[in-house]
Amino acid sequence: MKKILAPILFLLLSMAASAQTIISYQSFDNSPSLPAGWYATPGSWVVDTSLGNISNGYIGASGINNVEIQDTLARVGYDSLISAPISTIGYDSITVEWGSRLSKHFADSGSTISLYMSTNGTTWVNVSYIENPNNSNWYPENDSTPIMLPAGAANQASLWLMWLADIHFNTSGTYRIDDVVVAGDVMTGINTISNDAFAKVYVSGNSNINISIKQPVTENLNVEVYDLTGRVITRTNMDAQALSIDGSNLSEGVYLVKVSDSNNSMVTKVLVK
Repeated sequence: MKKILAPILFLLLSMAASAQTIISYQSFDNSPSLPAGWYATPGSWVVDTSLGNISNGYIGASGINNVEIQDTLARVGYDSLISAPISTIGYDSITVEWGSRLSKHFADSGSTISLYMSTNGTTWVNVSYIENPNNSNWYPENDSTPIMLPAGAANQASLWLMWLADIHFNTSGTYRIDDVVVAGDVMTGINTISNDAFAKVYVSGNSNINISIKQPVTENLNVEVYDLTGRVITRTNMDAQALSIDGSNLSEGVYLVKVSDSNNSMVTKVLVK
C-alpha cells in the first residue's frame, strides 16, 4: 500500500536538494485516467493502475499509478503526452524532474522519448536531457539532476510540457513516467525580459495599483495581477501611458503585476494593505 506521506516527503526532499520552490507536482494517483488538463495522442500514453510496475527505488517514489507508452501502441509515429498548463508567474530558473522506467526492449527497434516546452500551446522548444539506461529500473531522469528549462519558461501564465514518443513497433517494450515536479526560484523586485524596465508599477493609498509607461504607447499593453499562487486576480488592457487599478477589494498581502506588450514583459511585486 502506498504511504500517504510519500509525495510530501518527495516534495520536501526535492526542495531541500534544489533550494527551489515547488510550483507543480503530479503523481497520477488520483484517477485511472490522465489528470485534468493533461492530453495524450489517442491510443498512445495511458495511466497504468496495475501494481506490477509501480514506481520505486528513488527517494519519494509515489508508487501506484504511472503513465506509460508501449512499443505496440503507436498510432501516428510521434505520440505526445502534454501536461496541463502550469503558472510560473513570479518564478524564474524553472526546472522539471520526473522518475522514469525505460524497459530493456523499448529501444530495441529505435523508439525514443524527447522533452519539449511551450508557453503558448503552439510553438514547442526542445529541451535536452540525459536519458536513463534501459535496464527496466526506476530512476529520476537526467542522471538524478533537475532539468533546467529555457529562460522563456520563467514568469509565464501558462507553461506546457510535452513528452514526445517516436515509436517504432516492437512486440515488447515500455517507457513510464511518475512524480513530475516543476520548481523555480522566487523572483524578487523587477524582472524584465527585454532588460529594460519600460514601466513603473507602484501602490498609492495602500491599495491603488498604478502603472506608468515611460515611452509613448504605440500598442495596447496587457496588465495582469496575480496572487502568489499564480491565480489571475484581474486582467486589463492598457491603451494610455497611465493606469490605476482599484485594489480596495483585495486581501492584504503581496501581489505580482505583469505588464507586457509584443516586445516587452516585466513583473513587479507590490504590497496591498
